[in-house]
Amino acid sequence: MVGEITVADVVDYLRLSDGEYSETELQAMIAAARRYICDYTGHDEAWVDAREDLWAVVMVIVQDMHDNRGLYVTGTQEKNVNRMIWSALNMHSVNLL
Repeated sequence: MVGEITVADVVDYLRLSDGEYSETELQAMIAAARRYICDYTGHDEAWVDAREDLWAVVMVIVQDMHDNRGLYVTGTQEKNVNRMIWSALNMHSVNLL
């Protein structure tokens, strides 16, 4: 579940070695990824934290933040957001107009 993701989980997922990461940075990235999902989908943190199917989305967002220090694949236009993130979050969005 998203709410149970730890820094150790992220370190394993990203295959980082000691000295290649800051625990504080990774904690901030996990929190930012969770908040991004909440804002994108319109769901609250309790709902997001209880989801197992969004675990991979958090990991991909954190990986992208870690690797690129940004969410966008290239440029800054929304169309360049990682497609896996876009697709998975659109399935859960309740705040569409």
